[in-house]
Amino acid sequence: MTRQQKIWEGAKVLLYSIRPLLAYLFVPGILMSFGMAVRRYGGSNTAFVSESGNFYNFVSCILILAWFYRRNKKQGKDFFAEISLDLKRPDRQELAYWGICLLFGASAGLFVSAVISLLPLPEGLLASYSESSSGIFLGRDWLLLALTVGILAPLTEEIVFRGYMLSRLFPFFAEKQALILSAALFGLCHVNLLWVLYAFGMGLILGWAALKRENILYSIWIHMGFNLPSVLISAVQASEAGSQLIFGSRFLILLYGIIGGASGKLLYGYIKEKGD
Repeated sequence: MTRQQKIWEGAKVLLYSIRPLLAYLFVPGILMSFGMAVRRYGGSNTAFVSESGNFYNFVSCILILAWFYRRNKKQGKDFFAEISLDLKRPDRQELAYWGICLLFGASAGLFVSAVISLLPLPEGLLASYSESSSGIFLGRDWLLLALTVGILAPLTEEIVFRGYMLSRLFPFFAEKQALILSAALFGLCHVNLLWVLYAFGMGLILGWAALKRENILYSIWIHMGFNLPSVLISAVQASEAGSQLIFGSRFLILLYGIIGGASGKLLYGYIKEKGD
């Protein structure tokens, strides 16, 4: 195969691998645009996302997952086998391992949140990050936020990126190349520079966990853990008194970061040992 043929074949594999991603990217926007039109909403897009974005993201995830399942069934394929999701009945030891994956994700998420809060980052970068976060985490429907950000979004993203994408990249790309490529695409989908960097590193960990165990269930648990601190922080920040009490000083944030980093390192060592 010539160099040009390799490039062409690689491009075809990449395009095939990102097809499920297109649904995940465009369905929420289409639904929100439809909702704004039906309601004849006169406010800004940012205000609409803050007010109703979690509802439309919630519905989008359900529709996307249903469409994926129905499409695989129509094609005569085993949905769970194609996305490498094994839901066999766990024993007690396996349940404990799921919990450790969840705690590792939460520890890592807490550590990263503390680092972003404490580092002297450029004001423009922080402002852009805060604006992006507020549209998701400061909405009115907290229950939908918890369900969407804490459960449905991690589930859907793992199926898209670590389920479909990684398995489709393998016939052409080496394991390390596929892992980096899927993590890079995962990062770029988060748009904001801080989120892109955060999500890229997170994508590497999630892809590694899925590959080591040959089951995206473990990356799903870790991803849910990553998102858990953001959900809890948004709940605390809904109350000014609670926010001041828990996040009122840089020392407290530093303490949370140390706890998250130390516990994350210990849990990572355990997960790595089990994965190998």
